Amino acid sequence: MDYHEQHQRGKNAVKAIRYIKYILKLCKKHGKNVTKDMKILDFGCGSGEATYFLVKMGYNAYGYDLYYNLSDCSKKYSERFSFYDNDKN
Repeated sequence: MDYHEQHQRGKNAVKAIRYIKYILKLCKKHGKNVTKDMKILDFGCGSGEATYFLVKMGYNAYGYDLYYNLSDCSKKYSERFSFYDNDKN
């Protein structure tokens, strides 16, 4: 991975983590505390950055996207979780 790819991935990570924190805060504001034993479906997960970081933060998260090539994502983030590919499932 060259410098540009590393830099872009770092920027995506920061965006994903901010997004996750915002969503969790929004849920809490509306009386819906999200606990780590709940299952979280990231529907329309795209490249899976947010799903990946939810899992890294200890949440039970799953990514699903109808149009994104998820085989690349599952190779990239295959440590602890699975992506569901509409073409394969």
